[in-house]
Amino acid sequence: VIQQNRSSQVTCCSQRPPGTCSALRPDRFRPKSGSRMQSTKSLFLPCEYCPVGTEFKADIACCRECKAILFITCPHDGFDLEVQRCTDCSDRIFSESTMCGFHFREMHYFCLDCIRGVCSECLVPSAAHGGHRFQKLGTLYTINMKQVLRMMSNLSVSISNTNIVKRQIAKNLELVEVNEQSLLADLEGLYETAKQSIRASAIQRKTALKEKLAVDFAAPRDILEREIYSLSKYELIKLHPALIKHITQQMAACVGYTHQEVDSYGFECPLIPRLTLSTIRIDNITKRKVPVQLAITDSSGFPWTAMVAVFPWISVQLFPKDETLECFPHRVVFEIVHRDLAKTLRRSFTITDLCEEMTLCEDVKFLRANGFLLQNNVIVLRIGIRSSSLVVENELLKVQQEKQQEATMKVEEVSSEQNVCCSSFLHLRLSDYEAEEVPSSVRIHSDAITDAFGHRWCLRVKRVARSVRSKIRVMLGVYIVQLDTVRCRCKYFIILHNKDPSKRMYTSGEEEFSAMDQNFGKNACIDVADLTEESGFVFDGMLRFQFGVTPITSNGTVIEVAHFTESNQLVTKTILK
Repeated sequence: VIQQNRSSQVTCCSQRPPGTCSALRPDRFRPKSGSRMQSTKSLFLPCEYCPVGTEFKADIACCRECKAILFITCPHDGFDLEVQRCTDCSDRIFSESTMCGFHFREMHYFCLDCIRGVCSECLVPSAAHGGHRFQKLGTLYTINMKQVLRMMSNLSVSISNTNIVKRQIAKNLELVEVNEQSLLADLEGLYETAKQSIRASAIQRKTALKEKLAVDFAAPRDILEREIYSLSKYELIKLHPALIKHITQQMAACVGYTHQEVDSYGFECPLIPRLTLSTIRIDNITKRKVPVQLAITDSSGFPWTAMVAVFPWISVQLFPKDETLECFPHRVVFEIVHRDLAKTLRRSFTITDLCEEMTLCEDVKFLRANGFLLQNNVIVLRIGIRSSSLVVENELLKVQQEKQQEATMKVEEVSSEQNVCCSSFLHLRLSDYEAEEVPSSVRIHSDAITDAFGHRWCLRVKRVARSVRSKIRVMLGVYIVQLDTVRCRCKYFIILHNKDPSKRMYTSGEEEFSAMDQNFGKNACIDVADLTEESGFVFDGMLRFQFGVTPITSNGTVIEVAHFTESNQLVTKTILK
């Protein structure tokens, strides 16, 4: 016998008085007609009617899929067992009783604090539901069902949208696979072309070398020698001029053959940039302490400086004249030439980021002993550099092209500003335009400037509302305004200055203007929300604009007149497009 939690003493589990354990009532769970229950192992579980920590042994059954309890001898809070499976999991085999577990009356209400159904007698204030909130089951069911159905509808829409995206992903996957196969096929074709090109170039050069190698200079000399000794004194004197000429021709052939060198780096290959070697002769290397500079050009046409040191060892260090080149890997070939090409010292390496010093020979005595030094201690070196691959070369050329375009744009901006004959500044306090109550009809104008024809111009700033992606955003509109009522044509520019000059906003153009309220010229707008101290456009709470105009006559002549004013009234934030 234990102390029950409702201030009455009852025996545990099956020893309780009738009606105290809801699991012992036949309507606790109602089995479905024709269903088959599968029992599980017996194990110890906590009883909800017993003090915490009290355990009892009960035989239970549970569905592995829907987790519905099939058979139970005592109510409990939970179970952790190897569950079995219902005969038909798509339908509920058991349905909960509609009777209150305390008063055995039908439940028409729901306790929001206990999260359980209650009967009408439970509504009476008691220890079990004192101060709890109740609501009718039907009303709460309708509210919850509407919410669930609404969420299910939203879920269906989300799934539908997801399916659309998944179809797009599947299509993109197909395109990726197609592009992959296409690129691999192109690469294989290019690879085959490269192999054929290398083979053809190598065969051509090997044929030339074999032809030169097949020439026998010793045999004609031996034949000529035998003929000379077979001649009589009279015949030798008579044929002396012809013999001298013949010997001279053979000597010339030998000399020409000796100095014909074949470059082994010039193979034609569409995947590898062509390497060209530059030659440098350094005299008196045993006494030279200062490195020698050599200007060379890589395969892409960019200039490099090679620093060649001969003391205390032979080394080379390469520096690009354009710092951008340091970010790309380059292949370098460094040679110390020997009269016998088979003995030529050669080293190839790749340089990236840091231009490290590469050593080829550490002992000058070795060079002298092996015939590398010519007369007067002269040494011949060859240096070549190229991009590591055509991919790197293309990226390098792309970066250089972008830099050239950027430089060209800066030159055009400077030229446009220099061609403007009169300009002025406009300063605007940003806080005046951030407030929501600022009406759109408020307009601020800069001080007027006067062009060569006497026409007056100013910069106008007003607050405007723009729809951006279905949202209304507060913008600032900036206009070039002609204050006189005459029609004229001019060139103009507008600049929004930034603390970083490279990030300033710039626009320019040519337009025909008339009255103040008719043609506003170039309209530049920007979102006020983008104007922050971090953006660099705000100078002590102010925005700083500069504008200028140049009048154009009927024949297109630009009037050059210097006129400049400074204003502290107006500033605005805008991205000029």
